[in-house]
Amino acid sequence: MKKGMAMWAMTVFFSAASAMTALAAWEQEGDRWRYYNEQGDMLRSTWVGNYYVGADGVMQTNTLTSDGYWLDESGLASEEKRVYGQCMFAATSYQVVGDKIMIWGDIGDSGYASQEYIDRLKVGDTIAVPGGSKGVLSRFNETDQVTDIEISDGRKTVRVTEIRKGPEDWDLYKAGYLFSSDGMSFHESGSMECPVYRLIQEDVLLIADKKTKYMTENEFSDRHPTITEFLKDLYGTVLGVKVTDGHIEQAIDVDENYVG
Repeated sequence: MKKGMAMWAMTVFFSAASAMTALAAWEQEGDRWRYYNEQGDMLRSTWVGNYYVGADGVMQTNTLTSDGYWLDESGLASEEKRVYGQCMFAATSYQVVGDKIMIWGDIGDSGYASQEYIDRLKVGDTIAVPGGSKGVLSRFNETDQVTDIEISDGRKTVRVTEIRKGPEDWDLYKAGYLFSSDGMSFHESGSMECPVYRLIQEDVLLIADKKTKYMTENEFSDRHPTITEFLKDLYGTVLGVKVTDGHIEQAIDVDENYVG
């Protein structure tokens, strides 16, 4: 009898415990997922593990979080698609719908990695470099070895340098990449450095509106006085953007003034 009572008490205890912990879980509502804590409260604008819920509590997918993580179609965040520097956006097409501007393009990053990652590198280590050459948003599908290390203001920067042979009428020249937690650049001897951006996600949709704060880095240029004027040109440069829940809060026309 005592054994039976003990088993009954344990069953009641674990059933009650399961009912309590069941509240801290994801719940599907139609095609949306929301997360409720132990008290039954819906979480908003926060991380739940590697997933993010927006201001309405819905798990976000196919968007960029305000702290710089691209979420895939399942909502999962990864370090591989994290923005370490300024978020760059190369617009490829757009459509104005009422007071909204639907903009399609590619998201990039002006930084390569965290300072902790840079600090672990040493001469001879193999790192990823952009496939192809200098340019706007580059894929990292080639590797090379670190050739130099620089320390400036206590911060470490690494360099990958190659000696290249040009056409017959050219001498040998140096070309390579400079990597730091602040940004990346490509440099050829006799030429100015130009930025290289790490591609994070292609073919994304971001939304702006006609009141979106828009600026240019070149204070002497008024070629693109508004974001719509910038989009009419679409000549291949990029915008530095601040994104919240897929909406562009601020856009900067990044004028690098590169002359090869």
